[in-house]
Amino acid sequence: QSATAGNRFILHLDSDKPERMVAVLDYADQILDNAKKEGVQAELEIVANNYGLNLLRADFTPYRERIDALAAKHANLKFIACGQAVARIEREGKKVVLIEETKMVPSVIGEVVSKMKEGWTYIRV
Repeated sequence: QSATAGNRFILHLDSDKPERMVAVLDYADQILDNAKKEGVQAELEIVANNYGLNLLRADFTPYRERIDALAAKHANLKFIACGQAVARIEREGKKVVLIEETKMVPSVIGEVVSKMKEGWTYIRV
């Protein structure tokens, strides 16, 4: 049984401000906990671009343990990095190493648009 439209969420992070990074992880945990309590199938993606990418960079993120714990707790949680943002950083000669839970998509904006067309709820954090 897959999640219905009202229980699929995309949380968009484009900032590396600590309070925003903590908020996106808190929201994801709360949304998925609430769905579980209600016995509802939910899906959630945290999508990161611009400075938000730092949440998912192995060499930058201060929230590695928290992400590992959330990934272990919620099988229905995905972490998505923007390929365009990664390419931009790498063009500056820096190497981008993403934490292993992360999946890369060509463009976070493209991901958001296609998910919204499928009825996902979009939340910018």
